[in-house]
Amino acid sequence: MKTILIIIGCIIVACAGTLYFAPGLFVPTYLETSVLIDKTDTFSSKPDANEILALAHLQDDKWRSTRFRIQTVSNVTYNPITKLELPSVIPLLTNPIERDKNVGVFSQSVKGQIDSINTLPVGFHSSSIYRTVMDEVNTVASLEGKQKIVIIYSDLLEHSVLFNMYDTHGKALLKDNPKQVKATFENAVKAGKLNGVQIYFVFRPRTEKENDSFARVVAIYKDILEHAGATVSVGANLIESKTQQL
Repeated sequence: MKTILIIIGCIIVACAGTLYFAPGLFVPTYLETSVLIDKTDTFSSKPDANEILALAHLQDDKWRSTRFRIQTVSNVTYNPITKLELPSVIPLLTNPIERDKNVGVFSQSVKGQIDSINTLPVGFHSSSIYRTVMDEVNTVASLEGKQKIVIIYSDLLEHSVLFNMYDTHGKALLKDNPKQVKATFENAVKAGKLNGVQIYFVFRPRTEKENDSFARVVAIYKDILEHAGATVSVGANLIESKTQQL
């Protein structure tokens, strides 16, 4: 009995020492990732689940908690959100093989949800984008994650009661008075404190006209978001956006 108590005591001391010298192994490091996929039109840039999962670095740090929020952008502001989570575990108390299996199942769930959205029908008569994006960015900023990422696949061309970038008046304002467009957006939804939030805009223009329109509107988004403390990157795919950010 005395021998058993000594062994238990040694284990407790060893665990306490590990907690003291390597606390990072036992503290959940949450990664919050939100993916918004525009289904209001057909775009050249489609979400690539492998690129998105690469940002989670699950192969480098498979022990931490990783959470995903995935939704569409449509003709309405509020769309269903799919939430997926890989809980954190204590490395010394977890079977690595079992953890690898759980990481694989989680990755497949993320891929399955993104692939499912990619196959949804495309096309709406209107597009409510700004409110959806800003509501989600503010939500992610309020979450407890140590690292926070928002990825938006969209041309960002608003066509709602808030603003219409397709009619003559809207096009003129976007070109000649972007400050007024920005004011209209911010009067609808203001950005909260976004320090630490990484935002990626992914869009691949097919024509010069699309390139010009996207450049003008994404500049407004960047102005709003960066002033609120976010880091903003823009690219034709997620790899290009990530490279630009680095």
